[in-house]
Amino acid sequence: MSIGTLSSGSDYSDLQVVEGKDFAPEQYGVAIRKDSTETLKKLNEAMQKVADDGTLDKIGKKYNLDSLLILKSK
Repeated sequence: MSIGTLSSGSDYSDLQVVEGKDFAPEQYGVAIRKDSTETLKKLNEAMQKVADDGTLDKIGKKYNLDSLLILKSK
């Protein structure tokens, strides 16, 4: 979902995963303010936690994206 499609007050309750469709590959990232060192630290810790506990690998395998993961378990 691109930032251009987000709007305040929307609950997106009708979103769904589309199975069996081939979409063009896309890369995603997380953006924070340049001087947000504490936020960056918390974000990195949270991402490492889901990598370490196996959640990231499970999500990657479920959606056949495991070969694209950059953040790996320690």
